[in-house]
Amino acid sequence: MLTSVPCGAAARPCPKVACAPSGSTRAGRQPLRLLAASDSHGSSSHVPQPRQESSSSGRRQLLAAAAVGALLSLQRPASAAEVPKAYQDTARKLVDALREAISTDLSDAEEREVRRAADPAKSLVREFLTRWKGNPAVAGEESYAQLTSAIQQLGAFYQANGQRTRLTPEAGQAVLDTLDAAEAALPAAQEVKSLLPFF
Repeated sequence: MLTSVPCGAAARPCPKVACAPSGSTRAGRQPLRLLAASDSHGSSSHVPQPRQESSSSGRRQLLAAAAVGALLSLQRPASAAEVPKAYQDTARKLVDALREAISTDLSDAEEREVRRAADPAKSLVREFLTRWKGNPAVAGEESYAQLTSAIQQLGAFYQANGQRTRLTPEAGQAVLDTLDAAEAALPAAQEVKSLLPFF
């Protein structure tokens, strides 16, 4: 048990534990302050990492968006400027000619009237198949698919029933519906106005 003898007395030396210098506590705390400072410097060095990850993630998102945009552009139907003008003219004439021929066939018109109305449609069908069948410029067009389907429907009916057989109302209306779909799929016709007011 320690007595109350003051430090520095000759009778008993001052214990080292009790007489520790007052500055030693500050010295002992200095490493903690240095460690805290080093921790703060070390933690600050890790701050840019989330920014690097976010920037790389942003680049990946931009690349993904560009890839999706390129895919959509490949799947997007051709605009009116990309569809050949000659095809548009032939397709519209073919729709009108087939519609006139079928409407005449479904009416009470005589046989010679029906054949007279069918002549323009026959020549346009040959022109359509000769020039545009399998043509890559129009093969992906909806109007091309509908017109091809209408021609196939007529061909299947006459092959099964004979060339001189009049169309039944059901068969004729099915072809007319297909022609309506083909016409709706064609680009809107633009009205060409003359530069001179009297033409």
